[in-house]
Amino acid sequence: MNRLKIRKTITLVLLMGLFSPVLLSAQDKIKHYRRAPDVLPGTLPEMRTPCFWIDRTKHPDKVMLTLDEIRKMNIAYKVRMKDLAALEHELGTDVEKQMQSWTGLLAIAPDLVSLSRAELVSSVSEMVLAQVKQMRKGAYGNVLGIQLADWELDAFEKEMAFDRIADLKGIRHGITVQSCRIRVVPTLRPEHVGIGDNGRARWDMFNLDVIPIASKVQVLHPSASGAYLLVLTDRGYGWIRSELIALAGETEISDYSLDNDMIVCTGEKVPFYSDASCQIVSGWLRMGDKVSYSDKGGQVRVQVPFRKMNGTLSIEQAWLKRDADVSKGFLPYTQSNIVHQAFKLMDLVYDYTGGWMGRNHVTILRDLFACFGFELPGNGVLLQAYNYAGSIQPEIGQEEQYQAMMENEPFVTIQVTRGHSQLYLGKYEDTPYVFDTHGYAYTGEDENEYVIRRSCIYTPELPSYMLKSELTFVKLR
Repeated sequence: MNRLKIRKTITLVLLMGLFSPVLLSAQDKIKHYRRAPDVLPGTLPEMRTPCFWIDRTKHPDKVMLTLDEIRKMNIAYKVRMKDLAALEHELGTDVEKQMQSWTGLLAIAPDLVSLSRAELVSSVSEMVLAQVKQMRKGAYGNVLGIQLADWELDAFEKEMAFDRIADLKGIRHGITVQSCRIRVVPTLRPEHVGIGDNGRARWDMFNLDVIPIASKVQVLHPSASGAYLLVLTDRGYGWIRSELIALAGETEISDYSLDNDMIVCTGEKVPFYSDASCQIVSGWLRMGDKVSYSDKGGQVRVQVPFRKMNGTLSIEQAWLKRDADVSKGFLPYTQSNIVHQAFKLMDLVYDYTGGWMGRNHVTILRDLFACFGFELPGNGVLLQAYNYAGSIQPEIGQEEQYQAMMENEPFVTIQVTRGHSQLYLGKYEDTPYVFDTHGYAYTGEDENEYVIRRSCIYTPELPSYMLKSELTFVKLR
């Protein structure tokens, strides 16, 4: 390159340097995305209090369903999901499509224990091949939004150890020792996530869900490094970090019973402690989590599964504070209790896949209603089949849509559109209001965009597609 070309290049760089602050100031006027206010447009400050909604009901403390009735609903759902073709309103077709697009998602956990070794090898191979296909079918970025290199994807696939599946000798049994992520791709480094695009909502698409503490799992296959175990759970199949699973015989794990002396976490997040002074945290419970307990001496002690250094199970004792937000057994299923539980989850950030150990529009409702004994699926499309109660079409217009919503019973009606789920709270001045958790924003009167992306009280106008597509009602009654 001659001196003239060098001078031109330097001049261009200097000019770009002079003008770039102007360009940036025009494009990037704010340091962060504008946070939508706590009291969203079209709502009242008092709507953010449980009493506003409870006071509008006639019998807020009446038990609507017994625990036995709730358990019967859980069983009925599992029976229904065994025959997707028999589901009403072509819900089975929607469920099939959803499972194809969400690798690891299952309508109901299959019986792998009774399979022959050859059949088990075939089933596990299909699972891993589906995960590889999911990882390879699109471009993903790391935690900084930089596209993952081919060699990084190759390393992830190598960690899945597909070539070792033929050596499987059978299923082992385990139990989770803390709440943990179940992943589609077993990534070893924190920066290795599956960001779908470089937009503002950088969700980890390599994650499937969150599995509660004390969850029984079937261990199918270790990863190449041993850092992960491929497992089958009630919430699907995927990879869980090995150190978060304690191994034991099926009988030993079954002996850890959650049927009788059981604590249910009713706070959004509750710590348990290493001794009675409750000064050093040993672990956490999330809303809806269940552990065994004893209350000798007047202070609640929980029995927590623990992984010993050799990977096997030990049951350890931990303590809860006297004022811990927990319940001995499930909460009574009343309107008042539902609302109080919902408002403990207010303003939590929207986490589409649970990659940050958060909740989305449907997993937040799953955790909420788990406090009463419901076992809801963590996917909105599957949720439609839990107790389908009819649907409405967008062609009837917003006024008729609102009227149909307001004819439903508050607090026990979930409305679902395209998988997005909202809990109906009630009406105010001929407008339905919902408890919702979504990843959207709105344009304010000042023409600026305000980002919600958290759990909130709002009308069904957001997400915008709620009123533009078929809306299904699910009744938890």
